[in-house]
Amino acid sequence: MKKLYLIGIICFWLSQLSCEDQSSTPEKISSEESKDLIREWIYSVYNPDMSPSLIYSVEEITTNEIWSKMRAQVFTITTDVPGLSNRALFIKNGKVYDLGRNNLLGAHKPENFLVVDLNRDSLYELCFTLTHGSGLIRSEVVWYSNDLNDTYLFADTSFLSSTNLKLEKEDYQNVLLKQVNTYNEVIIGSVSLVQENGTLKLKIISNKEQ
Repeated sequence: MKKLYLIGIICFWLSQLSCEDQSSTPEKISSEESKDLIREWIYSVYNPDMSPSLIYSVEEITTNEIWSKMRAQVFTITTDVPGLSNRALFIKNGKVYDLGRNNLLGAHKPENFLVVDLNRDSLYELCFTLTHGSGLIRSEVVWYSNDLNDTYLFADTSFLSSTNLKLEKEDYQNVLLKQVNTYNEVIIGSVSLVQENGTLKLKIISNKEQ
């Protein structure tokens, strides 16, 4: 009888632990839920004076790896409003973080999202490409760390819009930057995160420098 009682207690304890583990695992939010969070961000952070009649939709561009490694989602805003159009937002634990804070007007939708660990701290970050600007259009490589105080960096080298960039991950610490041409892909260099005078900088290390 005592054995049955102990078995019952152990089973109950294990079931409670299982419930706790499941409840602590975040679930993805829907596009509609993201719109509510984004609306709050627009009027409390981006521009409190924004017209309340603002019309916009969202598009989720979360990759499987972003969700599995970072438990976060990425959405872009679809609207005709300059500055907000194609702006990407990183949402984690119900909070919205701006992935377009240094965008110039005329930004295209960010592309080529990779999950990386360029600073080798065992915490995952994002690396992606962004084309933006009016008049002089440029393409940038961007690095973002949510865990490192919401840090957002443009690489030290910009490229003309005619340069079709592609990021390719060898592993989490090593990322190649390529130029995609009509018939081939050419390695421009690698993406590196360095400390200079106590400041983090994102650099494109060309093949000539390697």
